[in-house]
Amino acid sequence: MAIGHWFRAAALVAIVVSGPACTLYQPRPVTFRVRDGDTGQPIARAQVEARYLTKLDFGVWFASVGPREGVTDRDGDLTLVIDPRKSSFHLYVTADAYPENPDFGRVTRGSPRWDRLVPGPWYSPRDEYEIRLYRGPAPTAEVTFPDGFRGTVLVRFATGGRPASLAGQRTFSYTASPRGMVEVADGGLFEAIGSYTGIRARYTTGAAFPTYVPDRHRPVPAGAPADDAVALRFITPVWEQHTWLYVLGTADEAEAVERAVWPDHNHFDQAAYDRIVKSHEPPAAAPER
Repeated sequence: MAIGHWFRAAALVAIVVSGPACTLYQPRPVTFRVRDGDTGQPIARAQVEARYLTKLDFGVWFASVGPREGVTDRDGDLTLVIDPRKSSFHLYVTADAYPENPDFGRVTRGSPRWDRLVPGPWYSPRDEYEIRLYRGPAPTAEVTFPDGFRGTVLVRFATGGRPASLAGQRTFSYTASPRGMVEVADGGLFEAIGSYTGIRARYTTGAAFPTYVPDRHRPVPAGAPADDAVALRFITPVWEQHTWLYVLGTADEAEAVERAVWPDHNHFDQAAYDRIVKSHEPPAAAPER
């Protein structure tokens, strides 16, 4: 009987330790280098805070050694002992004189704001990351679409360092492809600030459309476009692919696209999104004869 109780107790411990309620964290020294996105200069006294957004994960107790937040030194650097490669990890970085958006204080994995400087595998004994912040004002991009265009709009941002020729620039003009693809040269700036409303649409003939970014957690604001009006309606970002998805159309048309990529508002359908991306790519060239 005693042996049976012992085996049951051991099995329970194994479930708790190895089950989904307790995942493995591997904290290590991680240096965050906070820099001005336009000049590359270090930002001293920037507030850096690491968070793990989890539910019922007891492993998070061992996700760090020491504090999970601090301020950068005069060289713009701060070292924390944490595990930044966990999917639940989020980093919040703010600094004086840099605009703070409550929804985008976090540095999202895959964003141009988040560059790993240490080559090698994820389990390297140390990590270094460069975080780029941008001063205001928020950027805007006027996008010209073919007359009569309606449908999904895919905004794709260039990755890598900011071109020196664009330093300080905050207004841009682009032309969408016939399929609704918009290639933005300065991705770091737009993604850093989360300037969804900064993407604006107009037709070649000059007709302009409002940009609407809905928030299902808040009432519809006064001045929002009517449901049956054509507007540039934001759907979702996909940070790992450096893309934002919109619909140039009515509220019903936007809702149909949102349901396709977020079927229940909680689970993202990557396959459906990939099909949308593919539909915006230029057609393959016909083979030469």
